[in-house]
Amino acid sequence: MSFIREDNFGDIKALMNTLPGMVYQCILDNHDYSYKFVSEGCLELTGYTSEELATGVVTFFDMVYPEDASALRTQIEVTIGAGKPFEGTYRIITKEGIVKWIWERSWIVAYNADGSPHLIEGFDTDISKQMLLETAEKERELLRSVNMAAIHLLSVDENEGMKDPITTSMEIVGRAVGADRVHIWRNVLLEDDLHFIHEYTWLSENGKRKRHIPLGLMFSYKETFSWHIRFARNEYISGPMSKLHPEDRDFLINYEMKSIIIIPLFFGEKFWGFFSIDDCSFEREFSEDEINILQSVSLMMSSVINRHSLITKLHEANERVSLMLDASPLCTQIWDRNLNTIDCNEAGVRLYGFKDKQDYVERFLECCSPEYQPDGRRSDEKAMQLVNKAFMDGYCVFDWMHQMPDTGAPIPAEITLVRAKYYNDDVVIGHTRDLREHNKMMQAIETRDHLLRAVNAAAGSLLNSDSDNLNKALKYSMNMIAQAVAVDYIYLWKK
Repeated sequence: MSFIREDNFGDIKALMNTLPGMVYQCILDNHDYSYKFVSEGCLELTGYTSEELATGVVTFFDMVYPEDASALRTQIEVTIGAGKPFEGTYRIITKEGIVKWIWERSWIVAYNADGSPHLIEGFDTDISKQMLLETAEKERELLRSVNMAAIHLLSVDENEGMKDPITTSMEIVGRAVGADRVHIWRNVLLEDDLHFIHEYTWLSENGKRKRHIPLGLMFSYKETFSWHIRFARNEYISGPMSKLHPEDRDFLINYEMKSIIIIPLFFGEKFWGFFSIDDCSFEREFSEDEINILQSVSLMMSSVINRHSLITKLHEANERVSLMLDASPLCTQIWDRNLNTIDCNEAGVRLYGFKDKQDYVERFLECCSPEYQPDGRRSDEKAMQLVNKAFMDGYCVFDWMHQMPDTGAPIPAEITLVRAKYYNDDVVIGHTRDLREHNKMMQAIETRDHLLRAVNAAAGSLLNSDSDNLNKALKYSMNMIAQAVAVDYIYLWKK
């Protein structure tokens, strides 16, 4: 049933114009999906006036982001064609050339004589900020996974093999990006011909059902389309199979993947091999930020592999650990069994505002935790118990409340403790992830979601109302929106 009716059009229109988005009617009798009616919210949302949209100056698919158009058209036709409401997200390009993410819900309100859909009504709203927050959170989660992978790599015992920690790190990264296969390929020179050999792999359950790529499998770079030249220039290959260069696609097509990213690996300035991630289920694009993060962790893996191969000849472990600590974006420190701080990194000095590492070592235990944790336990007693647990179990993750040493301002954090060798004794390496920005972001997402739910509820109430209960529906909708935006009053004035 249409909510745009002659008997209450004025009231409905006034309320629609207060919604954070646009309400519309769209004709489906042509492939352009031309507008019949658009509320005034279209101007802020799209940059076009309601007259420009309703008179056909621009159609719906004229605004849709080109890379989203084909899939969106198919989704709408399948859903609406089945007589079901459509709900989805996509991008548009506004009149000013700005790309926005849109959330839409639409439904059929009129049919042609042959039973095919003729007219739909719907609601569009801008979710660009929410998508940015979600993207940022995904990248934070990927960074967290990379840090977890780094922990496994940093905790490698020089007397043990590399397979388990490398595979575990590859699994952490693979699951974080939703991949099915993760590979490391190393370069080898055979009779003056450069080859790449499959050295490490991780497979998801879906990846295990795809074509097997055995360890030890080797190819000459002569079999690929200029990979050696491109990788030596630090160029990567990324994207869905359908968009790859035809010669790349021809080489990879038999391995049952939908998307791939291949990142060249260097040891020093030498082209060492490459790191690849396969998605066997979906066509996808990796963002530049994701690629940068994956480049970091792949470089870390190749470095660890090489370092382990040289460990019996070289004794530079202390220098390398110090470099890794100071390069880490997380606050990292080393404790002995008596909870004495042996060392820390520069990120820790910056996090708590200390003058230098020595200031950190001398003041951290006394100044950087409140007397009691949020659960009521004394901080010193709880810290000793958790560090001892890490010494016993080798690993411990928990939430902790730190504080700024000079102001006492709280710093919620996630702590990861890992046991490691230091000279001839065990120590615990502690990694501190500052959760303040994360908590703010999650609160922003929750607030946005609450507003969207309120708008949906208001729209649903209005859509299902008739002239007899319109006032009740209006009051209910106004109340929902008022609660969502935390105001005391909302007024609707009628001329």
